Amino acid sequence: MGAAALPGPDRGALSVPGEESERFRANVEVAADFAQSLGCTALNALYGNRVQGVDPAAQDALALENLTLAARAAHRVGATLLIEALNAPESPACPIVSAPKAIEVVDAVNAATGLDNARFLMDLYHLARNGEDLEAVLGIMGAPMAENLLKAGYPVTGHTLEPDKLDRLATAGGTPAASIAEAVAGADVIVTMVPASPQVEAIAYGPDGILANARRGALLIDMSSITPQTSVDLAAGPSCAAARTERGRPSRPPTSSSSPSTSRPAPKPWSSWRSPAST
Repeated sequence: MGAAALPGPDRGALSVPGEESERFRANVEVAADFAQSLGCTALNALYGNRVQGVDPAAQDALALENLTLAARAAHRVGATLLIEALNAPESPACPIVSAPKAIEVVDAVNAATGLDNARFLMDLYHLARNGEDLEAVLGIMGAPMAENLLKAGYPVTGHTLEPDKLDRLATAGGTPAASIAEAVAGADVIVTMVPASPQVEAIAYGPDGILANARRGALLIDMSSITPQTSVDLAAGPSCAAARTERGRPSRPPTSSSSPSTSRPAPKPWSSWRSPAST
């Protein structure tokens, strides 16, 4: 959606009074229609910088009004509204420079519309530049995802090294697992959420990893910020082991895991976990 002078002074238009906000409002429905014509189902709405001489509370109220309009426009075309936190070093005038603050805005928008279609866009680059604990941020995201799956009627088995997250999963009706191997055993769909490629490799390979313990035909969905090559290697299965060893990376053990099938029955159990970063 409209972001005003994105690389310059604005960093979005939603909270910027005057011409930029008016332009956003005039074009929000057009942007939604354009997204629908392209099959795009996620719309990013940037908050905007603080403006000198303008009351921050007035800017926040304006942003909520515009985000409410954006959420309704997105809902009309079956899309999700994304709210992103930027980083303070590069955007010092932006008030949304932390995951908790962005999630606070998301909650306010959902409360205002009742549509529950606003979500936090977790940009790990910006969060890392802010010096945030990426592990904690991933935990913020993983737990609600698991709870939403449970609400939708899917059984969820989860693994993490944080006992409070496992307690939360159990309270929501999920099944805590003591290990990755236990979490993925028998699952049709496996969801991972870790910081980057090294952590994905750490939980995917090895005798206690995903590939050695997931059933044949299980679908692996990675929600991390990883390189394309990491995805290619995971999809290729054990055939890449020798090549990876030559490149100086740990080789994967023999496993019966295969790349996902395109014709599958409806998924049954889900496994979801978060793993701490390797050092």
